[in-house]
Amino acid sequence: MSVPSFRSCILHTPPRRSGALDSTPDLSKPRNGSGSEYLGSPGATVGTSEFSTRAWNVDANWKSLPRVHPLYVLGTTRTTVRGGGSPADLARRICDVLRELSLDAVYDCARAKASVNSADRVEFFIRLFRDDTDVSSRSVTVEVQRKRGCTYRFHEYARSVMCAAADGTSSPGTARAASVRGRVGTVPAVLPEPVGADAEEYSVERALETAADLMRKDRIDANKMGMESVVLLTKAESSGVDRALYVSRVLLTDDTKEFGELKKIFMNLLVGSTDLDESDENDAFESRHNEDMYLLALTAMGNSLSVLATHAPGSLRSILNGQSWIGENGKLLSSLVGELGRAETHPHDACEAARCLRAVLMAAPELAQHRAKELGVSEKLMAAQRLGQCRHSMLEQESSAALAQVQL
Repeated sequence: MSVPSFRSCILHTPPRRSGALDSTPDLSKPRNGSGSEYLGSPGATVGTSEFSTRAWNVDANWKSLPRVHPLYVLGTTRTTVRGGGSPADLARRICDVLRELSLDAVYDCARAKASVNSADRVEFFIRLFRDDTDVSSRSVTVEVQRKRGCTYRFHEYARSVMCAAADGTSSPGTARAASVRGRVGTVPAVLPEPVGADAEEYSVERALETAADLMRKDRIDANKMGMESVVLLTKAESSGVDRALYVSRVLLTDDTKEFGELKKIFMNLLVGSTDLDESDENDAFESRHNEDMYLLALTAMGNSLSVLATHAPGSLRSILNGQSWIGENGKLLSSLVGELGRAETHPHDACEAARCLRAVLMAAPELAQHRAKELGVSEKLMAAQRLGQCRHSMLEQESSAALAQVQL
């Protein structure tokens, strides 16, 4: 019985450019300067490289836009704009709505592509293609494609982007800024009120114990759900003022007798090191998870400080005198001020840090005010305010509000 023989050959493929926005190669080789290059899948990673920028300077010449490759299937979330001005005008309208919705974006001007991410961790791509079906109309196809995150929120963002591209306005009911302060993940936005026998067994202490159990597990989905629960427990609109005040005091006081492990995890998320080597795929995945947890912790901190500043300013003043804030080993205040310095690359985190600082500066004793000024909070808030005016409306609002407290 003859045994079939197998033959193999080696196909040479050019090396992939490291750090570029595309994670998949183009379907065909680009033609330099011809304006007729084909572009393939918009698979990309949100980050900066030699091919990316924070300003979308698209060439006004319609012929400079890439054409859709015959083998590339456009997504369903797309629109064709006819008579909407030059590609540069269209890109400017999209940038305006991204700023209005407080969406952070990295742009590849040569490929007419934007990689966008929101505070609630929805990531998607925006691509501009020239439509050759009617050359006289100089039409532009705008494609919005989801990479990860909540599908419902993505479609809200996509409708706003497509409406802005068409006529410069956002879709009705969708132009609301991205935030993790309201509904987060799969956790209900409002905790149900227990009735009957459940009312006797349920307590805010039990809710905190459940969150702590989730955050102790070795599964990242459980960890994230536990942190999302803490965010909602510190929000007066979802858990009630009394519950929110209790949880806020538990998280921010230096007393470790009550829920000490939960507070340790919470503080480590805020001031601990999350820097990882992203050369390894697992490290990059873990780094993304750490960034999500850090933003959730910042949001919980902002909720706690806001509810205390509104309903219990005296308690907040005594908390701010604690060692965690301005003591010899206090890192929280310096961590919040330092986060403002990363506004260029992490505007969502800087926005939450500015919200925390606004509450601190509003209710802080003189010592905390003095310490914040020593750390250069005024200069960093003004820099974040300028950045927000260009790219992130919520960052501008929170920075302006915090800056007003410094200048009082």
